[in-house]
Amino acid sequence: MEHDVTLYVNTDTIGVLSVDENCNFGQPKQVPNEDYTIEVNVGDVITWSCDTKGNAGDVSMPVAIWCELGEGGSNVLGAFRLSNNGTSISAQVLTKGFGEPSETYSIFFKVMNDGVLRGIYSIDPKIQVHSKIS
Repeated sequence: MEHDVTLYVNTDTIGVLSVDENCNFGQPKQVPNEDYTIEVNVGDVITWSCDTKGNAGDVSMPVAIWCELGEGGSNVLGAFRLSNNGTSISAQVLTKGFGEPSETYSIFFKVMNDGVLRGIYSIDPKIQVHSKIS
């Protein structure tokens, strides 16, 4: 099964201290980005992309994405594949993991204004993997 995850970014007002206020995955406002969880099965493919909400610049997605390998964390994703036009990245879910019920991963993305790098930002949502192979 394919899962599309879109990160919405307000390029007019984003800053290092305001990532959470200016980025989301379309979840309700009361759900912080760090609590946003995608539920998948082993064998599924996840594709991440960005969409801009502002007029000030362009978002390039991704600079990099990876699973954190912290205490009790597991890397549940296979190799990342960048799309032909560089606007999205995909990975297959290879394993359920061995730690917590959900794993934290980091999404890094950059915001450009007229070809000039405005900043590189990150968000750390969660992924919950079920054993069923789809």
